Amino acid sequence: MRNVAIVAFHVYPDAAVGAKRVSELANHLASDDWQLVVVSHRSSATDPSRHLHESITAILIEQPRPISLRVIERLKRLWPGRARSIEGSSPGRMSAPPRGPSGLIAKIEWHYHRIVGVLDPMKKWSIKVALQFLWNKDLSRAQVIVVSGPPWSPVLAATVVGVCWRRPVLFDLRDPWFERVGESREYTGFRRWADKVCEFFCMRVARTVTVTTEAFLRSLAQRYPQHAHKIFLIRNGYDESMVIASPAPVGKLAMLYAGTIYIGRNPFPLLQGLAWLLEQADVDRTRVRLKFVGDCRMWNGRLLSDITRELAIEDVVEIQGIVSGARIRELTTEANVIVNFAQGHPEQAPAKLYEQLVSNRFGLLFAEMHSESANIASAFATITRLDDSPDQV
Repeated sequence: MRNVAIVAFHVYPDAAVGAKRVSELANHLASDDWQLVVVSHRSSATDPSRHLHESITAILIEQPRPISLRVIERLKRLWPGRARSIEGSSPGRMSAPPRGPSGLIAKIEWHYHRIVGVLDPMKKWSIKVALQFLWNKDLSRAQVIVVSGPPWSPVLAATVVGVCWRRPVLFDLRDPWFERVGESREYTGFRRWADKVCEFFCMRVARTVTVTTEAFLRSLAQRYPQHAHKIFLIRNGYDESMVIASPAPVGKLAMLYAGTIYIGRNPFPLLQGLAWLLEQADVDRTRVRLKFVGDCRMWNGRLLSDITRELAIEDVVEIQGIVSGARIRELTTEANVIVNFAQGHPEQAPAKLYEQLVSNRFGLLFAEMHSESANIASAFATITRLDDSPDQV
C-alpha cells in the first residue's frame, strides 16, 4: 500500500487560492488506490472532509489563538510614562527601534513584532501538525509527505518532520517565499534573514518542488541552480463550475471584479477611467455598472466607497462583501467584462485569471507588461491588458 500525507492549511471548500488544487490532488491519488491522510485546519465555515474521497483520512486541527500582547500591555500600564508605543505597528513594518531610555517598552514591542512576524501567523498551528506525526498512527505510516504553501510555517514544519523521520518531502508552492514582491520593503533585517534561511533549508531537503508559474520557476532556479533539476511547473486550473456557455449580455457595460484587493492590486486607475467614460456626452450612465465582490471594502487604507464618491461614480459602482461560489457564477453570467488586478506580482498569476479564460466573457487585466499574468493573457484575444496609467484606461 502506498501511503501519503498531505499537509495543507487551505483545502477546498476553503475559498483561499490553491485550496481546490490540494483537494483535487488528494482525490486523484485516492482514486488510484493510494492511502492518504490530509492534515488541514478546522473551521466552522468549511469542512474539507465532505469534499474528499471516502477513503481519505482527514485530520483537522484548529488554528490556535495568536500569541497575546498582554505582557507588553501590562508593562505599559506599569510604566505609562516610559512606554512610548508605536502606533499602528505590525510585524515587519517598523524600520528601527526607538532610542533612549524612554523607549524601553517600545523597544520590547518592536522586537516582539520582529519575532512574531517571522514566516506567518500559523507557526503554532504548524507545531501542532508536526506533533501529530509523533502520535498519529496513520501519519506515522506515511512514506511521502506533500506540503502546500503558502502559508510557509507548515512547509517548514513538514520539512523538519521529513528530516527527522527520513521521509521524502514534496513541495507545491503557489507564491514566492523569500523576496516576496510587495512585501520585501516591509521586512526588517531579521524577518528577511529568517525567510531566506528557512527557504534555503527547505529547498535543500525537498525531493521535488512544483510551482504554478514560469516566472516563479525561473526565479527559484536562478536562486538555487544546484536544485533546478527538481523544480517543475504545474499551472493552476479552473473550477469547472465557472465554465459558462451562455453568451454575454449586450446593450450595456457590466463589469465584475470578484476577489480581494491587497498588496499592489490598485483599482484606482479603473475607477478614474470609469469616471472619464461617464463624462462623455454619448454615454448613458444608466447602462454602465461595475461590481466589486469579495474583500474589496478598502484599498491602501481608504474606503472604496469614499473614492467612488469623490469621483462622482457611486451610483455606478456597487461594492459587495464575500459571497458563495454559486453567487459568483451568477454574477459572472450577468457580466460581460471580467476585471482582474495583478499589479505588483510579476511572478504570480491570479487563480481567477484561468476562470476568466473559460467564462466566455471579455477580460480586463491590470498587470505589468512582462509579468506572468500578461504573458498568459497575451495568448487570448478576449483579454485586454492595461497598466496603471489612467490615460491608457
